[in-house]
Amino acid sequence: MAYLLTLLHYKTHAHIVTSDEAYRRKSLEIEDTPYLPELVGETHILTEEQITTLVEHLPGRTVGYSWVLIYSTDLHGFSLKTLYRDMANYDSPVLLVVRSTRSQVFGALISCPLKVSDHFYGTGESFLYTFYPTFRLFRWTGENNFFVKGNQESLAIGAGKGFFGLWFDGDLYHGRSHPCDTFGNDVLPGDLYKIHLQLILD
Repeated sequence: MAYLLTLLHYKTHAHIVTSDEAYRRKSLEIEDTPYLPELVGETHILTEEQITTLVEHLPGRTVGYSWVLIYSTDLHGFSLKTLYRDMANYDSPVLLVVRSTRSQVFGALISCPLKVSDHFYGTGESFLYTFYPTFRLFRWTGENNFFVKGNQESLAIGAGKGFFGLWFDGDLYHGRSHPCDTFGNDVLPGDLYKIHLQLILD
């Protein structure tokens, strides 16, 4: 099951308030309440706790935007071509969420929309992550700039020495994970056969 969610700009209305009013409003805020983005479309993979954890690690430019479901293998079938087509009108980071057949959740944050390219693209905002057995984040090591590359037959995230951090076939039905220089990651867990996948645009 593949989901693609995007954090789209939401409308805000600026207005001037007095310093007393600003202080009053600030005092009413509950500091310990975790921020949860508005979800447009449903994520059947991530729990509320997992969403809260991921939000803490997303690039600052994504804060305050809604998460919008763009692509799901449950809804749109298993096709990388469809995924690229559905992303064509978006311009924001992408959160990829994968659930293995053993219900292990992991994925990647990609700093820009997915597209067909002969070359790697993306920035150091990208990372890999896993929630199994506990949450771990694998940020850019600076070793190379092999963030993401895709064609009609496959999608690769992170690379080095002939291996990809995360790789999917053109049907989004099979995948592989290996340690890679880009993120210095461990092998992401789970049986990458008949995967369930979510993509979330930030």
